[in-house]
Amino acid sequence: MNDAINLDMILSPGVDVVHNIEETPYPFENGCFERIYASHILEHTVNYQGVIREIQRILAPGGTLIVRVPHFSSNTAFVERHTRFFRYRSFESESVNRRDAEQEDLYRFKIVKRKILFMTKPFIPFFYNIIAEWIFNYWKFPLIYEKTFLRSLFPAEELCFELQKL
Repeated sequence: MNDAINLDMILSPGVDVVHNIEETPYPFENGCFERIYASHILEHTVNYQGVIREIQRILAPGGTLIVRVPHFSSNTAFVERHTRFFRYRSFESESVNRRDAEQEDLYRFKIVKRKILFMTKPFIPFFYNIIAEWIFNYWKFPLIYEKTFLRSLFPAEELCFELQKL
């Protein structure tokens, strides 16, 4: 993507803006982005609510937030620098589905898509994960998957969410 702006807290090749996402406000104007892609950063945040508020502030109305995070059943979820775990219903509290009027103004997102992703590398044992991914993302199976022993038999790798700012 030539028009993307890459933000990181360490200057390295491909980084356009050096800024720690824990520090608010971000060096961007209100509503300046149509799309924000947050890949494997939210699990590292201590100030999670502040980060979500800032993302919402810089995202344009109707804009899209794509989030990729480790699933809580993944062995990668348990690394030292991760401060939180994510599940299929994690972003429901940030969406308009939440009934808490006090929080309603903080988070104004609509969940457009969400999916539990399984490791699907071209090895024979991972063939079962292709089938598991299809089954466990169907209808109400994500909730059954996360509440039962199935999460131990078929650990997920990550979650992908697509949220729309209202």
